[in-house]
Amino acid sequence: MRIVSATHRDLHQMVSSGQFREDLYHRLCTFPIRLPALRERAEDLPLLAEGLLRRLAPRNRLKLSAEAMALLHQQPFHGNVRELRNLLERAIVLNDGTLIGIEAVQWALALDRDLLSGRSEQASRQTATDREESPAEMPRDDMPQGSLQRLQLRHLRERLQDWRGTRTELARELGISERTLYRKLKALGWA
Repeated sequence: MRIVSATHRDLHQMVSSGQFREDLYHRLCTFPIRLPALRERAEDLPLLAEGLLRRLAPRNRLKLSAEAMALLHQQPFHGNVRELRNLLERAIVLNDGTLIGIEAVQWALALDRDLLSGRSEQASRQTATDREESPAEMPRDDMPQGSLQRLQLRHLRERLQDWRGTRTELARELGISERTLYRKLKALGWA
């Protein structure tokens, strides 16, 4: 039998302080391999992302746009490959099509920040009266607070406020199909 184990803790220090059994350490530490954190090996990011996308959606042949990959390169990835995997999984859910655009990654990151902060979307945003939004601009009330759909609609509403192009161009920029854009506009009461 061969056992492969990993930890982010300093086992030498833990053995010295009596927090980890020395005999167990010597049984496990036959061939130690130090793997640097993902933030220390940014050159591996494209290959890791490609491999994770193949595993997460094997039938879809998904790719990240250059802008989405550039945004990923800016992330610290404290959770290493697990954090990257979770982020890509959220981006897949938020994306429509085979090319994952920057918008899907931004939404996934925003959702991740909300989850990490422990705050609900409701606590992190101002009230509608403070922002003086019209009822048509607000997400529908029947959606749960903090839901992914609510977050998407709020982001879309913000993008639409200063958009001057066509719906086809907007859909392309958002990395979604025109049909998906139409459904989202309809949910906002704008279609």
